Amino acid sequence: MVASAFALGACGGGGSEAGASAAGNGVPVTNNGLDDAANRNNARLRVSFDIPERLLNLGTALDARVIAGGQIVPMTTDGSRFDGDIELPANRHFQVYVSVYRTDDELLLGAANVNAFTHAGATDLVFPEELFDYDFDQDGDGVVNVVEVERGTSAVDTSADYDADGLPDDIDQDDDNDGVADISDAFPLNGQEFEDTDGDGIGNIADNDDDNDGVIDENDAFPLDAGEVADTDLDGIGDNHDADADGNGIPDDQEDSDNDGVPDSVDRFPNDPYESSDSDGDGIGDNEDRDDDNDGVPDIREGAQIIIPYVDDANIVLDGVEETRYIGDDRYMEWAKATEFDSLDNELMLGNLQIDTTGRFSEYEWWSGHYFQLMHDGEYLYMSVYIGNEKLENWFSDSSDIWHDDSVEIYIDVGYDQLDNYGDDDYQRIFRFKDDVDEPTIDGYHSASGMITDYATSYRLENNNDYIYGQQYEIRVDLDSIDLAPGDTFGFDVAFNDDDDGGDRDAKWGWWAPAGRDEAWMRPSVFGKAMLQPIDD
Repeated sequence: MVASAFALGACGGGGSEAGASAAGNGVPVTNNGLDDAANRNNARLRVSFDIPERLLNLGTALDARVIAGGQIVPMTTDGSRFDGDIELPANRHFQVYVSVYRTDDELLLGAANVNAFTHAGATDLVFPEELFDYDFDQDGDGVVNVVEVERGTSAVDTSADYDADGLPDDIDQDDDNDGVADISDAFPLNGQEFEDTDGDGIGNIADNDDDNDGVIDENDAFPLDAGEVADTDLDGIGDNHDADADGNGIPDDQEDSDNDGVPDSVDRFPNDPYESSDSDGDGIGDNEDRDDDNDGVPDIREGAQIIIPYVDDANIVLDGVEETRYIGDDRYMEWAKATEFDSLDNELMLGNLQIDTTGRFSEYEWWSGHYFQLMHDGEYLYMSVYIGNEKLENWFSDSSDIWHDDSVEIYIDVGYDQLDNYGDDDYQRIFRFKDDVDEPTIDGYHSASGMITDYATSYRLENNNDYIYGQQYEIRVDLDSIDLAPGDTFGFDVAFNDDDDGGDRDAKWGWWAPAGRDEAWMRPSVFGKAMLQPIDD
């Protein structure tokens, strides 16, 4: 920190005898021409310097001070230079210092000094940039303050030396001394690890699946390649990129391992002769999968609708009993003309298990014997819903919420809009099995109002004979009340709630809405499709 050069400039005219000079440089400096007694005994040094470019580039606020003759004077700045005046006795030699600090914490960043002789009057003393020294290390870690600021490390705390090799980590190119430069080391502070192929935060040495392809390294022919796991013919080319993976001379795109006529290259099940495709990607082949597209509609009913027959002499009596009747000498079953099949000849079963709080049921209960029938006479839509395997002693009506008791729900989407939200022409109504109470029905939370219905159930039998193994609901809907007419297509669904032990319902079953979730009460888009047969058909 030895001053080697500096510039002194006179502030005004006058003789050389009234000036000041730096020791040994031979540059005269003149004072301001004032020669009264006071000025002859005192000197004013006007010290200044341009902020060195290195310190400007730090981009931090800076302060500076001038020190001489036991005085410490703060300097002012315009952002590019510092200025400060200091009063000293005239005609003496003084060591003059300037120092630059970081404003936030007074960290010393640079300093310069020079020996000057003071002459009476005012004198300019300018420190050039090359005079500044930056060799200051506050924390004594071997890295000077200005370098620490440039790197963004702490200049007041000793820099770490992870591998204790005498080089602070700030300047050590291999902090853990594992032979891999930090710039290439995924774990620069772990001497046992330097690579993490799959980027999972576990080094390859500790990771048992380096490429994170789901196959552990010991079983992976290419442990560092997530796109390959096997090399069947051991030719060094992974099976996924090998045109002949098994090396049998037959290109893989022509290989048919299971001889099902579908090449392995497009066969989702190349070793299963009974399967070749999986439309919904659920791991179950389409031949075995009951719902290939995973839309909640079983394949056997995909695209089906109900054509509800027109019956001009329906003669339905709402009493909850399917009866044999006579018109004159002709004997007929009350619901004989109603349909119980969809357009693909599937029986209208309630087999989609939507809620199961007991875990006793399977997803599709086709054996359950829950079915419904439909017909219309142009004025009313009639439906009969039969719940099988349900003795009368198993029904319950002990909840204030109808849907938690034995009950049937019907859903109608006039216009078949298939929207995700109920509109003013979408209806849901719930019918209790016990039909002689004050509130035997209730509309769904999102349902439109105005639908007119009547119904009765087999609850009215009021017995528990051993031959009674089901519940019968007979429901009638006024078509005008919901603006439906013969020939119209509409969304439709039926569901029933089952409560066998009191309290909340045990299960809910439906016709069309997807199994596994209860959605019809919120979204008409999950209803099935139905059409009222035109009268002239």
